[in-house]
Formats: sequence, structure tokens, C-alpha cells
Amino acid sequence: VYAVSTILTAFMAGLALGSYYIGKKLGSYKNLYALFGFAELGIGIYGIAFPQILPYMQYPYFLLYKVLGGSFVLFQAAQVLIYLVLLLLPTFLMGATFPILSKIVVTDLDSSGKKIGFLYSSNSIGSMVGPVISGFFLIPVVGIRYTALVAGTLNIALGLAFLFSSKNNKKALAAIPIALLMVSSGYVAYQTPLRTINFYYIPIFKDLGEVEEFLQAQQTVFYREGLYSTVEVMKSGGTLSLKIDGRVDASTSLRDMSTQHLLAYLPFLLHKNPEKILNIGLGGGFTIGALKNLNASLDVVEIDEAVVESNEKIFKAYNNDALNNDKMHLYVTDARNFLFTTDSKWDIIISEPSNPVTSSVNHLFTKEFFVLAKEHLKEGGILAQWFPNDGSISEREYKIILKT
Repeated sequence: VYAVSTILTAFMAGLALGSYYIGKKLGSYKNLYALFGFAELGIGIYGIAFPQILPYMQYPYFLLYKVLGGSFVLFQAAQVLIYLVLLLLPTFLMGATFPILSKIVVTDLDSSGKKIGFLYSSNSIGSMVGPVISGFFLIPVVGIRYTALVAGTLNIALGLAFLFSSKNNKKALAAIPIALLMVSSGYVAYQTPLRTINFYYIPIFKDLGEVEEFLQAQQTVFYREGLYSTVEVMKSGGTLSLKIDGRVDASTSLRDMSTQHLLAYLPFLLHKNPEKILNIGLGGGFTIGALKNLNASLDVVEIDEAVVESNEKIFKAYNNDALNNDKMHLYVTDARNFLFTTDSKWDIIISEPSNPVTSSVNHLFTKEFFVLAKEHLKEGGILAQWFPNDGSISEREYKIILKT
């Protein structure tokens, strides 16, 4: 909630400032086509550079946490300021484009209403089409960063087109090599996974040296920017870890393996005769790998196809080739929606989503979800629910989940 609110505030503030400033200064600009072209070039170049800038933001973030981390209000305020500064340039330029185009298209007062109306409706249609193409087509196919590359390239192409239309061919020709350099460097840079640390881990480090040492020790063996999250498998020493949006959700370490196996064995031992089991959250596949040895049918629900792919390519050598099971059915969908749309009931439901502090899964720790799970248990059925006790949530929050 705070992250979305912060980004939206920074974005709208930049748009407002850009529109206000350029609107006041338009009279002093003679070549509006060139001005619009440079604005679009700036948006495109910054858009391509942004994913490469982002990993470096964890360092000021870390320092701010050490200084202000004791105060929630001050730390949040500092983050808002950081992202205001970070997003100021591109959003300022975006805000500037509308008044510039308005000045270009409005040549007389009689037609001004019609032309401004057409411009505004075109802008609104673009604001609708862009998210549809990005969310439904580009991000699922090429990932988040390459979607940014496509968008940035379109901005750059539009900028160059306006520069050539401005009859200022010298500036247009000078901008071409810069544009090509940004597009090609972005394409090459995006082939390397981002080196970032999820903010949940920031408190465990004493200084920036430890942060860098931790990053250097990590070797990426699988990386995919999926539809719902960025999924990585990292190797450090002899341990493989599955990271979802930077947070470790499963690993081959002894501590995690014992938890992942106990989630399979404990409810199975407590039930008199389990014939049908539902596992929510695939993770590294270690729980369903343990269930593979047991005489019961198994349904598995996992929302992210990238997690399934990591199991097929990496973890099958460590999880008893869990997905290769004739008694198992895999459903790539949201667990809550899956339960809403089925009449099936199970002897055991094992729920092992990510940490409840992760916004995309915290609905799986609510009363409503537990009631829904109970409705899908057979008589004498058992719900085995994982939740953390590693200090990532407070004692009060821990008790709230337990009481729920």
C-alpha cells in the first residue's frame, strides 16, 4: 500500500510540475517540434536506464534504514523523497508533452476546443492501450525490463521523428547515435539478472561491506521475470535458494528442508487414512516430493508458472523429481480462486505460501481463506498451515495469525 501510494504520488507530482512549468514558458520557445522531440528522447532514454539505476538504490535505502529505521514515519518520508527525486525527470517531461502538443495543434481559437478534445481523447486511449499491451502481452512474453526497453524505444523513435520534422536535422542526426547506444546497451544489460537484496533482509547486515559481500557470494542459476513476480534460483556455497521477488521461499539448506518435509509428513501421520491431498504453493517442490512416496492422490496449486519452470530445470534433482508423479495434478492458478471454483474436498490441505508480509499472498492468512479451506476438507480432514517464526513478523502479528 505504501509503495504504490509513494510511486503514484511521485508520478503525479512530476506530471503536474512539468505541465505547469512548460505551460508558463511555451511562449519563449520557437521550435515546438524540436522541444517535443527532446522531451520524448529524454523519457525514452531515462526509461531504458531506469532498471539499471534501480539496483544502486538499495545502498541509500540501507543507509537511511540504519539512521531512520527506528521511526516508521521518518523512514517512509525519506523513501517518498528518494522516489520523488528519482522519478522527477521522466515524469516532468511526460507532463510537459501535453501542453507542447496543445500548442502545436491549436492554430486558431475557433477550432481549439475540437483539437484539444481530440488530443485529450487520444491521450486517454493511449493510457488505456499501453497498460493492456504491457500487462497482457509484453510482460508475460519478454519480462518487465524488456517491456521497459520496448516502451523506451518507442519514445525515442517518436522523439527522433519530431526532431526531423522540426527541420533541425543537425540535432536529429546527433541524437541518433545516442539513441542507438541507449537501446543496444539496455538490450545487453537486461540479459544480466538484477543484483538486489529484498528489503526484509536489510536489518541483518551491519554495513554496506556486508551487503556487497553477500551479493558477491550469490550465483544466479535461474532467472525469469514472470507474470506475478521475479523468480530466481541462487547458489551460495552448496545451497540452492528459490527467491521470489528477492525473498527466499525455499532452499536445499537443512533448516528449510526439514520444514518442507515436515509439512508433508506431520499431517499425513496425524490423519487416519489420507487418500486425497491438496498442496498450496509449489516452492522448491520438496513437500510434494516427500508426498510422492506416499499412497495418496495429490493436487498442487501454484500461481506462478516461473516457479514451475524453476522446478523442472533446477530443483528436480533435489526434490525427488516431484513433478514427475502419475498421482499428481498441477494447477497453475490462484489458490483462493481455485477453491472458489471447485466442489472437490480433500483429507489434507497443506498451505505453504510465501511470508505473510508479502502483499501478493497475505490473503492466504486471513479468516476468510481458512473458512474456505475448511469447507473443502472431508470429515476428519486436516489443514496444515505454514507461517513464520523467524523474526520477520512481530510477536503481536504472530499471535494474530495463530488466533485467526
